[in-house]
Amino acid sequence: MVPTSVGVTPLSMPEDALNELDRGFGETEARGERKVLSVSALTKRVAQRLAEDWVLQDVAVRGELSNFVHHSSGHMYFSLKDAGSQLRCVMFRRENAALRFQPVNGMEVVAYGYVGVYATRGEYQLYVRSLEPGGVGALYQAFETLKRRLEAEGLFAPERKRPLPRSPQRVAVATSRTGAALRDLINIARRRSPGTQLVLIPTIVQGADAPASLVSAIRLANSVGGFDALIVGRGGGSLEDLWGFNDETVARAAFASAIPLVSAVGHETDFTILDFVADVRAPTPSAAAELVFPDRQESHRRWQTLRDRLTRAAAAQVDRRRTALESLRLRTPFTHPYRLLDTRRQTADDLRARAALAATNTLQSQQQRAKSLEARLRALSPYSILERGYSVFRDPTTCAVISTVSQARPGAAGEVVVFDGTIQCQVTGTTPQPRPTATPSPASTKR
Repeated sequence: MVPTSVGVTPLSMPEDALNELDRGFGETEARGERKVLSVSALTKRVAQRLAEDWVLQDVAVRGELSNFVHHSSGHMYFSLKDAGSQLRCVMFRRENAALRFQPVNGMEVVAYGYVGVYATRGEYQLYVRSLEPGGVGALYQAFETLKRRLEAEGLFAPERKRPLPRSPQRVAVATSRTGAALRDLINIARRRSPGTQLVLIPTIVQGADAPASLVSAIRLANSVGGFDALIVGRGGGSLEDLWGFNDETVARAAFASAIPLVSAVGHETDFTILDFVADVRAPTPSAAAELVFPDRQESHRRWQTLRDRLTRAAAAQVDRRRTALESLRLRTPFTHPYRLLDTRRQTADDLRARAALAATNTLQSQQQRAKSLEARLRALSPYSILERGYSVFRDPTTCAVISTVSQARPGAAGEVVVFDGTIQCQVTGTTPQPRPTATPSPASTKR
């Protein structure tokens, strides 16, 4: 798209900057009638012309984000592109700190800023002061649509992903023969695992032919067989450069692969459809090599460390057992066993004495309780009353006690029960006697 003005008051360059530009224009030499400019002088002149154009000093540009990098310094570097051109952009940390969204490659945005020259490289670029989302770019929209569809089909399911072998013997690599990614893989493989065989499957990794080439490489590795892992990848690039790895046919070929597949595409911030389908996603080709090829030297060092730890642990265990055995050997049951027997005998005597004493005390207590009960029974027995001089008059036939004179008939036979026996008698007469009444207490009389 063509840059357009948003109608804001144009920015002006400081006077000292203009003076610096004027001084730079003096860096020329006469060459006939034409002046020859130095590279710096020409660059400064171009910068001045851009600074004098008020439209370019306050401009709004719509385009699709590409090559986005959020540098560790906090600055953002990216390109804006449309169907016909692309424009380099930079947004410094002080400006991007206020962003309310995360820029992503493929996103359509509107950038506000001014056009200037980066003299070190002699490139013109847009210095962005603010950035607004302007929609979703065509590539990004296609990426998200395919991603959602494949995810719904289960191609990204975590449970289907396979672990990498710990000690691979044969690894296939599908990448460009001339790319830097291959050199990195070879160097790391030789350094970490020199005994592992690395087999290259030359592949087109960029352009319209890339998807078909990637599918062929994955299928070839599976048809040949014998590989413990398959690395598919390339170095970094723009969203368009990596687009071959977002193709549906590549995703389905990776899903059908019988070999554990590692996706190693671009830089750490780059994501492709292949990353989600692969068994393992490596942020870079070098990281893929670190994941696939075990460091033999490090493994050997770890083995030695484990062996030393095991040896020390075994020695420590033997020492502990020896110390425990020596401690047992020095104990009294082993050095003087009869002393332990003497102690047990004395304990037995003590227990017998305590048992006898307890039995005696229990018996005495029971005897005392029996005497107490006997005394209580004697006190309650009618014979105790008879022993004190009382007697009971009863009918000799029925043995019914005669307690009133009305029950005794003159001439009737009777029987008197005393302490030591019975006395036979006959009733000759009765003399009734009034029952004594209780004398009322003074308190009851007052009431």
